[in-house]
Parts: sequence; C-alpha cells; structure tokens
Amino acid sequence: MQFTESEQDLIYARKSLADKIYCALQIGYFKAKQTFFEFSWGNLPEKDLLFILEHYFPEVNWHPELISKHEYYLQRKIILQYFGYQNWDKNIHTPQILIHLGVAVCKDATLEFILLEAIAWFSSHKILRPGYTTMQSIISKTLTLERSRLSKLINLQVEDNTQSTLNMLLATDTALSELSALKQDAKDFKYRMMQIECNKLKSLEPIYKLAARILPTLSISQQNISYYASLAHFYTVHELRELNLGQRNLYLLCYAWQRYQKITDNLAEAFCYQIRRFDDSLKITLSSQKLKTYKQQKKQAKKIARLLRLFIDDSYEDITPYGKVRKKAFRILSKEAIKAITVKFSELTASEQELRWKLYDSFNNKFRRYLRPLFLQLEFMSESHNNQWLQAIQTIKQSFVNQQQFSMKDKQLEKLIPKRLLPYLLSHEEDKESIINAERYEYWFYRQCRERLLDGSLYLNNSIRHSSFESSLLTPEAELEALKTLNIGKFNQPLDKILNSLEQELTELWVIFNRRLKKGEFTHLEYDKAKNHLSLKKIHNEEDTKDAQEQFYQLLSSSNIINVLQFVNEQCDFLKAFTPLQSRYAKKILDANEIFAVIMSQAMNHGLNTMADISNIPYYVLQHNYKQFFREGTLKKVNDIIINAIAKLPIFPYYELGFDLRYGAVDGQKFSTERPTIKSRYSKKHFGRGKGVVAYTLLCNHIPLHSQIINGHDHESHYTFDAVYNNTSTIIPQAISGDMHSVNKINFLLHYWFGFIFSPRFTNVDAEIKKVNCTKEICNYDNYLIKPSAQYNRQLIEEEWSNIRRILVTLAQKEITQEVLIKKLCTYSASNRTRQALFEFDKLIRSIYTLKYIMDPQLQSQVHRSQNRIEAYHQLHSAIAQIGGKKELIGKTDIEIEISNQCGRLIANAIIYYNSAILSKMLEFYRETNNEKALAELYKYSPVAWQHIHLIGRYLFDNQQSGIDLTVVLADLLTKKTA
Repeated sequence: MQFTESEQDLIYARKSLADKIYCALQIGYFKAKQTFFEFSWGNLPEKDLLFILEHYFPEVNWHPELISKHEYYLQRKIILQYFGYQNWDKNIHTPQILIHLGVAVCKDATLEFILLEAIAWFSSHKILRPGYTTMQSIISKTLTLERSRLSKLINLQVEDNTQSTLNMLLATDTALSELSALKQDAKDFKYRMMQIECNKLKSLEPIYKLAARILPTLSISQQNISYYASLAHFYTVHELRELNLGQRNLYLLCYAWQRYQKITDNLAEAFCYQIRRFDDSLKITLSSQKLKTYKQQKKQAKKIARLLRLFIDDSYEDITPYGKVRKKAFRILSKEAIKAITVKFSELTASEQELRWKLYDSFNNKFRRYLRPLFLQLEFMSESHNNQWLQAIQTIKQSFVNQQQFSMKDKQLEKLIPKRLLPYLLSHEEDKESIINAERYEYWFYRQCRERLLDGSLYLNNSIRHSSFESSLLTPEAELEALKTLNIGKFNQPLDKILNSLEQELTELWVIFNRRLKKGEFTHLEYDKAKNHLSLKKIHNEEDTKDAQEQFYQLLSSSNIINVLQFVNEQCDFLKAFTPLQSRYAKKILDANEIFAVIMSQAMNHGLNTMADISNIPYYVLQHNYKQFFREGTLKKVNDIIINAIAKLPIFPYYELGFDLRYGAVDGQKFSTERPTIKSRYSKKHFGRGKGVVAYTLLCNHIPLHSQIINGHDHESHYTFDAVYNNTSTIIPQAISGDMHSVNKINFLLHYWFGFIFSPRFTNVDAEIKKVNCTKEICNYDNYLIKPSAQYNRQLIEEEWSNIRRILVTLAQKEITQEVLIKKLCTYSASNRTRQALFEFDKLIRSIYTLKYIMDPQLQSQVHRSQNRIEAYHQLHSAIAQIGGKKELIGKTDIEIEISNQCGRLIANAIIYYNSAILSKMLEFYRETNNEKALAELYKYSPVAWQHIHLIGRYLFDNQQSGIDLTVVLADLLTKKTA
C-alpha cells in the first residue's frame, strides 16, 4: 500500500501538538507550548538550551547530563510525559487500532477516510503516530481484513443457482455493458427511452432481490455500496472475471442494487413529469379554446346586438307580420349562422370542469401509452397496510396484468372519487346503475398517485429519492452505536448546554442592536422610523484593484495552455493520479501530452474529433486515453493534488488577508449541454431553446475545491452542505458564504452542527430582520425600535431532539445526502413536529447570524468579497468552456458531462497554480529586497486571470517539458515594470 503525495500531506497536516514535537526533535528543531525555537543540536550552547528548558518546563529537574545530545530518547520521553502522550507500541496498539478501523472501513472504504480515522484515533488516545511504513501496513491490513470478511459472508449466502444468476452478467461482453456503460444511461423521459429503462428493470430484478437479501447482512454503509458499485460500473467484463469470486460478487451485487434504484428513480420522475406535461398541455389547449371562443363571440357581437334591437325597434308595429322581421334578421345573420350561435351559447352553460374532462377524453390513447407502463413498473408502498389507495393500486394493476379493464362497478374504486367529481367520472344511464368512466378514472387515478408520491403518503421502497423517510434513517440501535465513534461537530455536547449558549448570544445581540440603533451608531445602515424600514448603504470598496491587476498580468510574458499544464505537472506531478482500468499485466505507459490533449478537448468544448483535427494527436489515441484514464473519481484526485500544492505556496496565506476566518463560497453556474440527459432541463432564460445543467462549486481562497453537476431545475440550497462535507482537499473552509439561492430552512442548522459557519449574503436586510426570532416573550421587546417576529420554541426542540439527532447522525454517517434529506422533509406536512423542530432550531441560529450581519459592516464586506471571488472563477470557467464555440459541457450522459466539468475545473486550477507560483516568486523577491510598497500591491492581485495565457489555436504536443522558468519570467516582468 503506497500513499499518494496528497495522502502524505494529510498525515502531516493533521498531526497533534505532541506529534509535531516528536517530528521537530527528529529534524533538529524544538517546539514547546506553541513557541518555536529554531536551533541545531550541535550548534546551540548547552547553557542556552538549559535556560530554555528550565523556562518552559520548570517542573522537570533539568541538569546538563539530561540535555546532552546523546540523551535524545530520554529527552523525548520527558516531553511526552509532560504532554501525557505515549509512544507507539506495535504489540499493544496494533490490535486496538485494527478493531477501530475495522468499524470505520464499514462506513467508508476509501483510503483518505481510513487515513483520517487512524490519525483521529492516535490523537484521541494520545499516541504518537507511527512511521510511514507502519501506517501503510496498518491500512493495508484493514482493507485486506474487510475484503476477506465480505467475501466470506457473501460466499456463505450465494448458492449455486444464485451464482449462476450473477454469472449471467458476465456471460458476454455486451451483457454488462447494456446495463452499466455510460452511453446506455437514459437521456430523457420520452416513450422509447422509458421502454428501454423498463426492460432494464425487468432484467435486473432477480439480481436486485438477491442483493436486497444479502447486502443488509454485510453491515456496510450506503457510501460503501456506492463505492463498490462504481468499480463494477467502470471495470470491463474481462477484469471482473479476473477477480476472486467473493470480491466479484460484492461488486456485482452493489452495482445491481444501486442501478435498480437509479432506474426506479428515473421511472418515477418520468411518471411525475408526464402527468405534469399532460396537465400543462391541457391547460394550454383549454385556454386556447377559450380565447378562440371569445374572439368568435367578439366578432359576432355587433350582429347579435342588431338582432336584439329588432325587438325594441319602434318602426315595427305590433301588427307587423313576423315574416317581415325574420327576413330583416336573416339579412343581418343567416339562418344557419343563427342556429350555430344558438348551439354555442347553449354549450356555454357547461362548466369549465366539464370542458376540461371532454379534453381529457381526446388524450386517452396518449395517457395509456405513456403512463400505464410506468405505473405497472412502480411498486408503491405505504406505512399503513390498510391504505385504501394502496389497495386500489393493487386492484388496478392486477386488472392490467391480466390484460383486462378494471371493473367499472368496483365500489372500492368508486369510494375514492370526491363528490365534486362524481358527475364527470361516473356514467349515468336511465334506469341503470351508474358505472365508472374507465378512461377518465385511469388518468385521474394516476394524478392522485403522483400527488401522494410527492407528499410521502405513498413511497417506493426500491428507490433512493422516493423511498420512505424512516427507511432512509439509521435504526435507533445503529444511531447509538454511531454516536460512540462520532468525533465531529457537536454530537458529544449536551443539548441544554448548546441551547443555553445560543439563547444567551441571541439575547445579548438583541440588546446591543436596539441600543446602537436608537443611538444612531450604525453609519452603514439607513433606518426610516416612520415606515419602520431598515436598509443597507451601498458598500464602497476602499480601492479598485481591477485595473492594476489587468496591467500586472498584461506585463507577464505569454504562455500557451499546454506549457502551463506541463509546468504544473512538473511542480506537483498530478498525472500520477491517472490510473488505467486495464489489468495489471496490460498497462499502457501514460503519455503526458496525450492526457493533456484529452483534458483540453473535454474542458474547452472541442470534443475528441475536433481535437484530433486541430492537434498532432490522432483520434484513436485520444479515445483510448479517454476510456482508460478519465473517470470522475480520478479527476477529483487530480484536482486535489493541484489544490494541495497551491496551499503550500508562499502566497497562499495572503489570499486570506482581510478575512477573520477562512471563507469558502458556494454558487451554481449554468452550462448548456450538447445532448439531452436526465439532469439537463429547459430554461429559456439561460439555454434558449436547448437544455442545460448547473455546475455547483465550492471555492476557497480563489481555488475551486469541489464541483458537481446538478439538475437544472433543482434548488441550489439543497446541495450546499453536501459540497462542503464532501470536500476531499486539505483546505478546510471555516465559513461558507452564498447568495440567497443557498438559503433554506435547514442550512444554518446543518452547517452549525458540523462545525461550519453559514454566511449568506443578504440582499434585503429589511425582509431578513422581520424573520429574526427571540428567546423571551414578545412583550419584553415592546420598547424596541424593531421587534422580533416570534419567540422560538425551545420546548419543541427538546421534545423532538431524539428524532433530530437521528437525522443528523444519519447525515454524518453518509447514509443520506442533504439533497435527499431536504426533499424527504418537504414531503412531511407542515404540522409534522419533527419538521417544525428542525426549522425552529434553524431559526435560532439564523437569527443570531442575521443580527451579526446587519450590525457588522466588516462581516458584510467579507461575505461580499468571498462571493465576488466565486464570480471571478465562474468567468474563468466560462472562458475555458467557450473556446470550442459556446458555453457548453460536452457528453452524451450525465457522467460524461461531469467528466467535462471536472476537466474544466482542472484547467482552471492549473492556471490558478501557475499564477500563484509567479506571485510566490515575486513575494520571495520583494521580501529579500524589503520592498514593502511592492508587497502591499502584490497582495491585492488575484490568481484568477488568463489574459496572459493562450487558449485558442492549433495545439502541437511536441515538447515533453514546459520550458517555463519562473526566474526568467520574474526578471522579464521586473524589466518591463521599470521600463
């Protein structure tokens, strides 16, 4: 087991204080009580060393023999005793940590997670981290034991007949690819595509049932199931055959489990989408008919008015023959026209509801074609076995399976019809019993199923998005077990202590806010006492650095993007993360230029064909590299390597100047898609007539730490916490800023509980101050200029705390994502106590932040500045994506589009690294020359700039070296600045 460079960084970045002391002793430096003393053991006089040790460790009886450089281990022992630490003992500690990691690996089998768990265990037990080789062997043994455990459990439960079922997937090269290859993923919700999805579901059903029986016995998390499924998703059939039987079965079972749920989600989304589409179409048709009728009536209104005037025309006497009047009437409107108008006016007496149902009758064939196959595939469930809707679903399904129409005299089905719809869904004949109108009832029933699926009263057990909320959470037993090992957030603090602290802070903030508002101390606020209206004055930046930054980068000598990628790889060797999918004996030696060409083709919207035309690398070479090396997980590791390298540059700490905390920012960026996929959606504003997706990004100190593609219509606030919690780099933001799209009724609570500060930028402070709660009764704030909106309900939080904690622990264990959590919470009724309690807790934290934000102009400025940084990154990513034509991500499936997005982030990170390296070189030069003025100017420059980098042209991948020398670049820059 070999650690990558980024994983080694994790080892040394997360060390405890005593661990740092130990390492300092090893390299000849001493650290005591957070104070650094740099000295060489051979050069420092013995009396000076004795003075330092006696000053910082007065309780130890130091003497010259004790501090001799030959008494290294004795000194280390005394220091460890002082801090209460102990050395690593292989015989004692190895079994203990293997037990701990054996539990941790069931949650997440990725190397990074196990490494962090091991470091956390050393810290909590006050044990010095063992050597690099020992850490390798511990983690290797942990993974080996886990694989062996899973293989044994699976082999015991897989019988001969079930093994043959699994082997069917590996029978031919096309069997698995039809289910797992990227090109086979659904592209839309159209009829033919959904028929293919239904066929896939039928073929996977026997394996899914086997996985449903075996996987719960393995005690592995959903995170691990997704991880193992991804391996089967990318490996070829030949590679899977080479694995041992237990490991192969594990991958296939996890794959079948996840794939079946994903297809079920697609069918459920298609079912809801088609009903919504038909409803919208019928509304448009009905409105069109109304408009057409109105125009016809308006056109004939004058003639009808003339007809009516005949009855009040005094020129005709009462004895006038009726025939004479009729002749004049027929000159105004013909006899046939009057008959037609009479019929139309008689039809207008029908209600709008009746007209709507008549339109439904004209769509019957489409309803049955699009909706019935989906309805038959969805296995609806309910928490109540006596649910009348569930019984009706089973009755109707059974009728359709037998190729029959459901009974039109079924009283059970008739009872479900509300009274107001009885005239439209029942057919009445003279002297006969009323019967159900089967065509109308079927569509109405589908609409009811959709509504109950969305509100949670019906659910799909074999789904991810539409499963019951209860089944998505940990069991009470699993929750208690997880709490013993959780060492994040505030899980180990009592609720009373947390609430008391928050209440005290909110109470004090209200007092301070009211006092300062009355005294008029808020110079950054405008308060209209008559209207009781509060607003912010416009934030003025102290100095506009945009022009100075543009002038700086224009002075830099130009470099092409190929040389920049080569330079960054020379500095941090990110290409080592590109691992092939081929077997170990058939690996192709990685060619750097070929990989660079594929990265650029995906990020710059060229595609492999176009890149082959505008470069000196043929198409078949590009395609081979794309299939072998480009996966979402691989590209995320590559980005992490570059990100961690940027964090080590001397300029990086200065990106945080002017901030109290390390700020991250989240925001979504719209991209159109080359071809339609499940996640792509229409938006006339952003994509015109086409479809698109959203690249949701977490940025910190100008660096995009995490990015993922989300549905074009999903609310961005559903992914804010996931972006922060899934950050795998060594740069950990403390505060997370966002625009108003990042705010919902639970995000403040989620970030607070896991140790982050959620800091959105409020655009309307008057609206926000009216949402602020208080801890006391409202009557206590009668003399305040601005009063709280309500008193938060502490009692409700305490009563529902067990349910709230269960949700938070499930989220911490990665058994559920924030996106799924919020959507399932929304299925609860507004009166649900758990949902209300979560919202109350969020209101408490949000109220504290809102008052701080309104009172502190520096906080406003920092949040504003943080959001400006992510907007600058969006401009860079947009410029990269538009090289090939328009702002677009290429790919036929959602996974390919994600690969395109990650390649764009990779090039952006490479440009940011290159600029940061130049700024770091200048920083070192100005420090050596004590040029304080230049230093002050340098700190204002952002690394997000690309005007000095050639992105467009014909790409020649001839050289293996970048040819970039930062010393030469700096000398050239200084020459131009002084010229």
